[in-house]
Amino acid sequence: MTLPHTICQYCSHRADAAASLCGHCGAPLPAAPAGPPAQPQAGHSIMSEVEKKFAPGIKKLAPEVEKLAPAAMMGAGILSRYVPGILGKMGQWKAILAVLGVLAVLAFTVFRSCSFSLPSMKTTPVQALPSVLRIASSCQKYDSNGAYKCVVEPDSAVLLGGLTGGQALTYYVQVDPSDRLNATIARWRSAGGLVLADSTAFLEIGPSQTVWYANTHTGFHLETGTFVSQASARTFLLRTGLIV
Repeated sequence: MTLPHTICQYCSHRADAAASLCGHCGAPLPAAPAGPPAQPQAGHSIMSEVEKKFAPGIKKLAPEVEKLAPAAMMGAGILSRYVPGILGKMGQWKAILAVLGVLAVLAFTVFRSCSFSLPSMKTTPVQALPSVLRIASSCQKYDSNGAYKCVVEPDSAVLLGGLTGGQALTYYVQVDPSDRLNATIARWRSAGGLVLADSTAFLEIGPSQTVWYANTHTGFHLETGTFVSQASARTFLLRTGLIV
């Protein structure tokens, strides 16, 4: 290692920079030149600007990022092995671009995870059935209008207690446009059954102890076969979640 030094102005002898007098001729030595002014680290200033620009967006993402904590912990373990070596071989600009790339991937992952949390569309009326009823039923397409015919076997837990007198329960489900659905509901009302709900959900136990259900928001409606009594029909509604 080369020690700092200075040159005597009188005899040109090299002297230690810490000395005040030349050891060769005794002349006073000039003051040691000051080192170059400290320069701000480029990476620090650039990263400060990056933080200013991206901090608000990152704060908004924070609640969603928390949901990804388990995956992030696994990723952090992997990154801790390889990132230091990679950054050591890269320049400041490349390292900063890498950080921005990671932020972009994280944002994409968060928004993608949010989109996957939205309810999926129901492609058939059978998929719109309460899960308890759907699992207990065997359904097949009934006509070209999109209606499905479903059957619940008499030994199913849904019909436990002889709700249908030991017979299988047949019912039909369909999704109709609002004008056709409104006409169907008007027909049900005019039959003079027991109306249990009449708002977004319309629910009626018909005169023959059948169940009529419609959702005016989605167009979904359901018509069942006969139960042994109104009490049996109500029990069916409670068990399947069509009424609470």
